[in-house]
Amino acid sequence: MNIVILSCSEFPQSSEGEHLIEDAIKEQGHTVTTKPWDEVKPTDNYDLFIIRTLWDYIERWDEFEPWFQRLEKANVRTVNSLESVRWNLNKKYMLELEKQGINIPKTFIWEGEFLPNWDKLEAALGGPPFVFKPLISAGGTETFLVHGDVSYSAAIDRMKKQPFIAQNFLKEIKTAGEISAMVFGGEYSHAVKKLPQGGEFRVQSNHGGTVQAFELDPKLQSWAESVVSKAPGKPIIARVDFVLVNENPTLMELEIFEPELFLHFKPESAKKLVNLILKNNS
Repeated sequence: MNIVILSCSEFPQSSEGEHLIEDAIKEQGHTVTTKPWDEVKPTDNYDLFIIRTLWDYIERWDEFEPWFQRLEKANVRTVNSLESVRWNLNKKYMLELEKQGINIPKTFIWEGEFLPNWDKLEAALGGPPFVFKPLISAGGTETFLVHGDVSYSAAIDRMKKQPFIAQNFLKEIKTAGEISAMVFGGEYSHAVKKLPQGGEFRVQSNHGGTVQAFELDPKLQSWAESVVSKAPGKPIIARVDFVLVNENPTLMELEIFEPELFLHFKPESAKKLVNLILKNNS
């Protein structure tokens, strides 16, 4: 097969360990190249498009969305499936998972014309602090910790009054960190723990967060697999981000679109992932 791995021009080196996917594909005797998404057309002569580190898509949404629509109309073969990705792009999917029995923080979603007042938010979520972020966002971009009506107004101004998701802030993120479980082909692969730097609540590395290897017990492995099983399109690549509250998992995000996979913590996982990708697209 002739395979392209989609990345982005802003981060051409991608993340540590990401090259292991390309290496494993070459070992299987296939042709593979890594290119920024905006340099690839659906009509290009590729048998498979592996969607990986398109990490500038938020800043370039006006370009990205038409490009993605062209992929959908062309009916090309992708990993993950375009059905899974489209579902995962908008954080409203969290409410769908909650309806299927997955525990999430108390959540309020706004998409209307008139902004909710502070009293309405408190009625929906209880007392602050709250975390605000756009419904379509990534990497902690335009994500704010809101303590009261003044900081609420400031966050709304910064977000340019775009549709947003508001959730209860879980203090456990600061005290114990966030766990990310990689699930490949529906099966648990490996996990890491992400810790925010002092005074910060976001765990992403671009906000000073640190990452360490972490191993899940069998119960949590099964829980992470069950979360992924509820997504449409049977995603091969998934990352389940969660926080333990009283030793019980609370889902923060299900990353199907462009998750960092921390493959360098378990290099052999890249070969397992590639075997699954090729098996499902032979």
